[in-house]
Amino acid sequence: MSCRDPVRPGSRSASSATSPEVFGTKGTVIIRNPPGTALTIKGMDHVEISNVRVARAKVGIEWTKSSGGKLVACDLANATSTNLVAAASEIEIRDSIVRGSKGVGISAETGTELRVVSTRIYGNHDDGIAAEAGSDVECWNCEVYSNKKDGIDSRGGKVLVVNSLLRNNTGAGLAASKGSEAELTVWHCTIARNKGDGVSANAGVTQIYNSVLAQHGIWVQSQRREGGHRLQSLLLEQGGEQAGPCPRGR
Repeated sequence: MSCRDPVRPGSRSASSATSPEVFGTKGTVIIRNPPGTALTIKGMDHVEISNVRVARAKVGIEWTKSSGGKLVACDLANATSTNLVAAASEIEIRDSIVRGSKGVGISAETGTELRVVSTRIYGNHDDGIAAEAGSDVECWNCEVYSNKKDGIDSRGGKVLVVNSLLRNNTGAGLAASKGSEAELTVWHCTIARNKGDGVSANAGVTQIYNSVLAQHGIWVQSQRREGGHRLQSLLLEQGGEQAGPCPRGR
């Protein structure tokens, strides 16, 4: 099945009215070249989207004011703006691909709780994942690579990254770029071959535990003031040792 128009999920029956679903057999449901947002979920809880490919939309999927959402085994590709936007929503992305957007791969807006598991995020022309102020993002067992800016950027949001590979991004592998409330916590990750820093800690608090940073180090900008708030960065236990500032300047 191929569709060129925006889709809004509908229920299969009256009994499932609060849990609409968009299901497909892998490789058979394709939404291509819609004029705006391909899939819009607004004010609808427990929506699950599975085995759907969305290609060349302006925005691939937009989740707004919804909870219990799931995106499973989907391919979001080549959006002209953003592949997935989550605003004031609680969703999980699992076993999926998010790639090639002209902007951010995944944008977690204020009030969003986002969990990304076993997903590849690559080739986006901005950050792979951007966590805006007031968002809470977890990334488990993911590969985030070859994005044109940072792999994952806390723009004031709370970010946890576990057992993931962050490589070959044009900016930093991981960043806390702005906002005194920015939190970046990293466990058991490999951060390698990024063209910027491995980790760029410009705002809030950054903690790294038992991780490997290859080729590039950590840039720390502390005691900087932004909006009247003092920003501090804390780095702990890089590969079991105390991690210090990147030895080179900018």
